[in-house]
Amino acid sequence: MLKEPFGTLVRDADVTAARLRSEMPDGALVVAVGDATTERLARLGMRAGVEVVDGHERRAARDAPDGAPATSLSCKNAAGTIADSALAALREALAAPRPVRLTVDGEEDLLAVPLCEMCEDGTVVAYGQPGEGMVIVRVGDGPRARARRVMNMMGRRDDDPVAG
Repeated sequence: MLKEPFGTLVRDADVTAARLRSEMPDGALVVAVGDATTERLARLGMRAGVEVVDGHERRAARDAPDGAPATSLSCKNAAGTIADSALAALREALAAPRPVRLTVDGEEDLLAVPLCEMCEDGTVVAYGQPGEGMVIVRVGDGPRARARRVMNMMGRRDDDPVAG
């Protein structure tokens, strides 16, 4: 269920500012998940309002993306999990003065899933699909329902306080 993109896959060769802007509503909050995605958006002049990074790219350590955030947050999230503390940090990041950088001690890859559930309609969640390109998700009913199903499969009940 996670191998299929949650949104539109823009192939690496097609990732340009014009192409990405065509997938993003004007004025939308952009949330970038991943160091490479965050950096690529910034290089294209499209800095994300919320950046979720872990200091790694394909499991290799790397420097943090350029650009000083207005708000710096951190959390722990083990590989292959979505920790309660990470969910709380995501909520805090979405409410904080922008740009926000949430640095994850562990792995940030799966955090795109709860973001697709907790962000407001019209928010854009961007994340990398290694070896393929960048996925652009316009948050709405479809991505939110899919994210909720994935969260439930991971052992989260419908009444867990994810959105909020």
